[in-house]
Parts: sequence; structure tokens; C-alpha cells
Amino acid sequence: MTRSPGFPTSDSCSGALPSTTESTVDATLNGRTGCGGFVSPNSSDDVDVLPSVAITPEVLHLIDIFYIIPQTFLPLLPPRQTLNLHTMPPLLLNAILALATRYSARKISVDYRSAARALLTAQPAWLLASPIPPSGRQTQRLQAMLALTYLEFGVGNIEESRELLRKAVELAVSWSWNIMDAPILRSLAGQPIHQGGILSGTGTSKGSAELGMEAEQKRRVWWEIWATDIMLEIASGLPRVLENIPCHINKPVANPQNAEYKFYSLRIKSLSLLREASDFPPCTSAAVRLENTDRLRCLDAMIDNAFMQSHGAWIDASSECSQDECRRDAVINRNMFFMNMVMLNAASVHLHRRYALPELNFSVGSCALGSPPPYTLSSFHQNNPDPLPLPAKSIAKIISQSRLIMSLFRHSHQSSITRARPVLKKDYLDEDIVRHSPFCSCAQATAAFGSAIEVATASSKWQAMAAKSNIDAVQHVLSRLKRVWPVAARFEEELAQCQQAVESTLRLW
Repeated sequence: MTRSPGFPTSDSCSGALPSTTESTVDATLNGRTGCGGFVSPNSSDDVDVLPSVAITPEVLHLIDIFYIIPQTFLPLLPPRQTLNLHTMPPLLLNAILALATRYSARKISVDYRSAARALLTAQPAWLLASPIPPSGRQTQRLQAMLALTYLEFGVGNIEESRELLRKAVELAVSWSWNIMDAPILRSLAGQPIHQGGILSGTGTSKGSAELGMEAEQKRRVWWEIWATDIMLEIASGLPRVLENIPCHINKPVANPQNAEYKFYSLRIKSLSLLREASDFPPCTSAAVRLENTDRLRCLDAMIDNAFMQSHGAWIDASSECSQDECRRDAVINRNMFFMNMVMLNAASVHLHRRYALPELNFSVGSCALGSPPPYTLSSFHQNNPDPLPLPAKSIAKIISQSRLIMSLFRHSHQSSITRARPVLKKDYLDEDIVRHSPFCSCAQATAAFGSAIEVATASSKWQAMAAKSNIDAVQHVLSRLKRVWPVAARFEEELAQCQQAVESTLRLW
């Protein structure tokens, strides 16, 4: 996969980013420059509530878009009715607006992405003044960096996306987020050694309640970082940022007061299984296959059970969304459980590919069909003069799960048509395909791989043609998705190799 050399810069903005303080940015990225964006004229650590910024109709338009689309796959902000734009830090506000800009059907007058990048490069006074800044500012800075990580991945700057995530993890670890729920160690004098943990207790004071809310917000942001790290590794093949970093942090609490966050437990489980499947040892010999058969069966059962749970939760959330007054938390949960099912099907394909077809030239790291691609079943083991027999159950699993991935996207598309209300013209992109996370491009490549296997192993011409139709559907999804997220074009290039293999095999019928 070709890496992007860096960040493109706007014609109206200087390519050189400031690197001193936010006051530098104030002089270059305020309303009098071509870049626009929002900055705070006062960066004093003594000011907790930031000064008001000009909340224009364009800003309100983009905030609405963020809640309609990006918030459903990257839930960073509080409920819309509680959001106060006047107290949101300029970095976070610009990052949120930059992400929402991708979905706007209007022409946006401000380059929020460049403004956010410049604000991120500048070191605010509060970050330089203390190794442990106020809790709220920690959270908001990491939220902004997460939004920019998604944005840079989506536009195709994969290495830059990982670098942003690395810096976010570096900050979070320096603030002890990764061990915030670790046991508190005490010295011989009885003093706490570990200051990063959050003391447990049932305090009734207002301060204790606020601490609990702040802690929950930190947990949510941390687990979003964790999830993004795994998805970035699977989609790009780049090493994990969180590899070998200790993690002692509880999952976010799921209760009626946090209804929009009840997806975390299953999402964490699904991503863990996806990574386990991707790391499954390639079974290149009968001995290795025998050694890992029980491991395969265990992971297979865990994936199937997690899928059943996610499917049930998705049905419940979809039912809530079908009601007249659909709550935003139901929309978030529906989308998250949908992606859970997609990831679990992809995990199953990866798992059985590594067990049954380890010599197939398929890079799990980048979800790419390698060159030369498989043309017929006999060429699956073209580099092995004495190939292992193909386990029929694994081949069937690869085929069935790749079909399920495409079935999920078709169902999502059909449901969006049913839900759609007649509107003359919307000012944001409302097509179902483009409303999904930019990371779903990788799942499309996985589905295409399974369909290629089905073409090669089909028992009839009709089965092969149906599998070819699924590959064409993958191509359609990627072509639509790249209108918002150019990274999909990279997976389109990989799909071209799959198409060559499939068309060559179809000619044999």
C-alpha cells in the first residue's frame, strides 16, 4: 500500500505550521486570514471557560451534520442539547467541524482542517505549564486528536493518521490514563505512589459525582483510542501504537443514564476477536494445523456468539430507531452494532483463511489480494508441491461470512430507503453507504476476497456468477465511499486484482 507523503495544504494557507504557542496561531488563523477557523484570544490556565467565538450559520450547519453522521461512528461529543459551543476549545471545535465538512453538500468557506492542524502544532500555555493539566482539557485535546486521526485516515494520509494517534497515546500515557483504574500502591509511609488512578468510592458530594463523570468520559475516549488503534492496524498493516503499553482501565459503564454508550462491551469484544483472528498462526503444515485446531474452534465459537449478541442488540436499536421520535443514542448504538457484525464476519474470514489457505497470496495486514492472484482452485497452492487438503468447513465459512458482509450492507441500504422521508434537497450527504466509518473500506476488501474464493470453488456457473455479482457490489460500495473518503480508492486498486482473478476463472465455465 503506497503511503501518502504528507498533508496537503490549502492554497489560501501557508504550508508552514507554527510550533510555538497558541498566540502564534491567533495571529495567523483568525477571522482576518484566508484559513479562518476558531482560536481563543486568551490561553491563560486560569480561564476554564473559553471566550465566546462567532457561531455562524455555517458552524451550526456543520455541528448538526456531525451529530447526524460522524457522531454515530465516533461518539465524541455530549448530547446535542447539552453542547455549549462557546465553551468548546478551539482545537476541538475546528477538528469536529473539519470532520463534518466531508459530509456537507454546501461549499464551506473555512479550511477547518488546516486551522485544527495549526492549533494542534501550537503548544497551548496550559499544556506547557504543568505535566498534569486540568482533566477536562486533557479529554478535549485527545478528543480533537481522535477526530483528526479519523479525518487523516479517511483522506488517505494513513501514516500521518497513525502519527496523530501515536501522539494522542503518548499524551494519554503521560497523564496515566492507561492505568487510571489500577490499584493504588502505597509507600511504607502510607502515601499513594501511583497518582494516576481514580479512587473508588461511593462519595455523595458534588465533587465526587463530577469526578465520576470525568472518569467515565476519560474511559470512553481511551477506548475510542484503543478501537481506532486496532482498526488502523488491520486496515493499514502498520504496527499497533498501543503494543506493549500496560492497560488497567475499566470499560465505560452501561446504564440508563448512559444509554448511548451501551455498545462498548460488545465493541471491545468484537475488535479483540478481530485482532486474534488476524494474528492466528498460518497453518502451513499438517502439524501446525493440528496444533491449532482447538484454538480455531474456540475463536470460531467466540466469534459466532459475539455475532449473535451484536445481532440481537442491533435489532433492538433498529426497533427504537423505527419509532416516530428516534433518539440519537439509538442511532449510535444501531450503527455501532452494525459495524460489530461487519467486523466479526471479517474476523471469521481472516481466521479460516489463515487456517485453511495460508499460502494464498493474501495480505491480512492491508486486506489486499497479492500478485499473482489465485486464478483457479489448483493455484491456491502453486508454491507448495505437496499442498495440504482444503478443509471444507473453513472454505464454507469463508464464503458464508463474506456473503454476510455484503448482505449487511444491502440491508442497511434498503432500510435507509424505507426510512427516508421525501425532502426536496438536503444540505448534507445522506446516502447510506457514505454514512459509514472510513474503516469499513477494509471490510469490503475482505468480502471481495471471500467472493473470489467462492468463484474458484463454485459447484455451478450460477454460484460463480452470484459471487461475481457480490464483487461488483463491493466495487460499487467503494466507488461511492471514496466520494467522501478517498482512502477507499486504495482498496479499489486492490479489488482490481481480485477482479482479474475472478474473470479469468469465470471464463473456464
